[in-house]
Amino acid sequence: MTVVSGQNVSFDAHGRLVVWINYALEALWLLVVVLVPLAFVSQDYVLSEAKIAYLELPKIALLRTMAGLMTILWLLEWAIGPRSSGGGVSWLHPATWLAELGAWIQASSTRWVFLAVWLFLGAVTLSTVLSASFSVSMWGEVPGQDGNSAYTTLAYLLLFGVVATHLKTRPQLWRLLGAIVVMGTLVAGYAVMEHYGQGIFDLKPWLADRRVSSTLGNPILAAAVMLMTIPISLSVAAITMRGSTRRVRFWVKAALWALIVSVQMQGIIYTLSRGPWIGTILSLSVLLLLAVVFVGWRTSARLALVLVLAGGLTWIVISTQAFRGQSQLTVNSGATAPTPSAAATTPSAAAPTPSAAAPTPGATALLARRFASSTSRVGIAGRLRHWEVSWRLMIHRPWFSFDTLSLQRLRPLIGYGPDFFRYTYLLESPPSGEGMIPEGPRHAHNYFVYQGVELGFLGSLTSLGVFSAILLAGGYQLVWRRRGYSTDHKLLLVVLLAIMSGRLLEQMVGVARVSDLTISWALLGIFVGLPVAFQVPATAYGTPLQPVGGRQTHSSHHAVPAPRADWQLFYRMALVTFLIAGVATLTWVKTWSYPRAAVAAARATQSTLPEDSLANLKGMERALQLAPDVLVYYYYRANILSRLGDQVPVGRSGECGPSGANLSFKECLSREIYSNNLRGVEQRPFDYLSRLILGDSELVLASVTQDADLATGGARHIQETARMIPQSWQARRFSAELLILTGQPDAALRSLEEFLTLTQNKVHPDEAAFLQSKAYRDLGETEDSVRSLELSLELGLSGDLAREAHQILAEFYAASGKADLAADHQKSYNELGQP
Repeated sequence: MTVVSGQNVSFDAHGRLVVWINYALEALWLLVVVLVPLAFVSQDYVLSEAKIAYLELPKIALLRTMAGLMTILWLLEWAIGPRSSGGGVSWLHPATWLAELGAWIQASSTRWVFLAVWLFLGAVTLSTVLSASFSVSMWGEVPGQDGNSAYTTLAYLLLFGVVATHLKTRPQLWRLLGAIVVMGTLVAGYAVMEHYGQGIFDLKPWLADRRVSSTLGNPILAAAVMLMTIPISLSVAAITMRGSTRRVRFWVKAALWALIVSVQMQGIIYTLSRGPWIGTILSLSVLLLLAVVFVGWRTSARLALVLVLAGGLTWIVISTQAFRGQSQLTVNSGATAPTPSAAATTPSAAAPTPSAAAPTPGATALLARRFASSTSRVGIAGRLRHWEVSWRLMIHRPWFSFDTLSLQRLRPLIGYGPDFFRYTYLLESPPSGEGMIPEGPRHAHNYFVYQGVELGFLGSLTSLGVFSAILLAGGYQLVWRRRGYSTDHKLLLVVLLAIMSGRLLEQMVGVARVSDLTISWALLGIFVGLPVAFQVPATAYGTPLQPVGGRQTHSSHHAVPAPRADWQLFYRMALVTFLIAGVATLTWVKTWSYPRAAVAAARATQSTLPEDSLANLKGMERALQLAPDVLVYYYYRANILSRLGDQVPVGRSGECGPSGANLSFKECLSREIYSNNLRGVEQRPFDYLSRLILGDSELVLASVTQDADLATGGARHIQETARMIPQSWQARRFSAELLILTGQPDAALRSLEEFLTLTQNKVHPDEAAFLQSKAYRDLGETEDSVRSLELSLELGLSGDLAREAHQILAEFYAASGKADLAADHQKSYNELGQP
């Protein structure tokens, strides 16, 4: 009896600890859904590569940290939790595991979602392991910032797994939905404040237009979050508005919810994001339709009531604003209007920022303007170009000339690896715009196309499979299982399907980043946990349950766990301790090192005074110690070194070479800058800017040391840069000029011919012909040089280059005895004037 009593005490202690672990897990997922979209710091507090690093760094750090804490708690729960005797052994036998898998899937439709997520995780893992660069794919293109790295994706999946397996009661469900409503209202509320010029935290990076971005740094992302929170708010409103319509309390609730939803509607309108607008319209339409068919007319009426009240309030606010703007415009019309010349020369005054006292267009005008721009370079036309380029990347899989792409034949299936989109996009990016400059977007503006580039067709299909699984499983539950569901259960099932439908449509033309993906994966976890939450009595964390989707068996009488030997618990705890140490180390090194480095870098760039150069240099070196794989810190360090000048004692020159080396300070400094930039290329070999800066510093060092080999190497690095952006004329021209200057005219000719072939002679063929003439001249092929000069003038060469071409031709024809031609070119040279 004494032994049994001791065991019961042990089980009770373990049970209480498991309960507290569950409380902690719930607190963490609530913090994630609220804080990640809202997190930010001051713009000048951190410095990293992205302009909106003050928004991205805290969001990613919070997500990864919370995911790490969830992992630790989950491991502890596994170590001390009860174990079932037997089961699972048959999975080790190849003859039976498929049957076991089939039975497991058939037990519950929510397991279809689990299977889809596991397949997606498999695609991410395979693409990361076989990536063109494991470090880029694992930690990100810019580690610590927002992206599609495997580390960040794993954090999303951990959030999904914890919510899906630990959301077991209705109070948990209401708290999570309430947290999403609160977060959505705060995000939308700040967006409305931005629209009215009251963004008190100065977070808006979009200074040239009226679009708002709230705390997310991008109007599309802010709208994507509100797309999901508006239906959630409507469903929670319908659930809480029970009771007779004759009571004042009912209408007070209706007014409150109408105000909440109206704020979110105004927020999404002011983002001026077309994709989320259409997605929201689809989501609300699906919600009302499915509610009428499957939930009942009473609940549907409450949904419609709140939606109509919120829509009416939104229309009143926007119309009042537009009316005031028109009134102000009428009053101002009596004043002296600016002259056309003044208006034309001061475009910034004609387009004031939202904070200015300017009339604001109404919702209809905003919609009209945005949809009118759909065919512009940044609208559908721009997206079509992104998709076309992405398709070529998915099929042909081009790669950098200085490197070899492994597993070339498998790349269409597994992709380049996570976070490789921008690097590889530049290999196929066509020149566009007035400057004919290739674009380097970070996203394809289509979630599945983006995944196809980075994760291959496997990634694209498994990503689509996650959406398909939830739609199919939800449809199956509504059609075949709804009779056993309560009204609230059916309503939440309907709203989740509606959100995923709108989200699917929005992602066809939108982008996916940390804030909206965090909410998406949390909603996916809610969908999986929904059946358990509504089947278990609405109590606190209760007795142990079977895995989600199966039948729940209470442990009150028959499910007493078998006694466990102390040594088994000891080994499990030892393993878990080792894993926890690894998770904690990973979180500290690969999560919090980057915000700390960003703070150090920001402090190192706050002063540009010469006397602060040494302190700034130490601060930037500290940033590099914390985050050696963030390329921008190498640039800043090189800039600080170049500004040192005579402020740095000559004694520091020993840092640039062997002790006692007889180096001038100028040479020493040039070598240190070159070494700094070389380390930057080693850290980020696929970033074209790193090679461009390395080549430039190598040429500077060559000019100081008069080393021809260094000059040749610098020209080679810049030539590699040009091939990393093969259709960029600016990079190609710089490369060709350097090749000519360093005595490599053959290489310059090949580079120019390659460029003209790629662009089909459509991008600056006049300047290319002019450079070809210089290369032919250095090769001693005078006639070819003259023909190229004549061709460049025929193609419209202008400016100083045309003047130089006429001068060279005049001298050539004069030496050849062709006086008439020489005179014509001399006359053209004189007419162009002095440079």
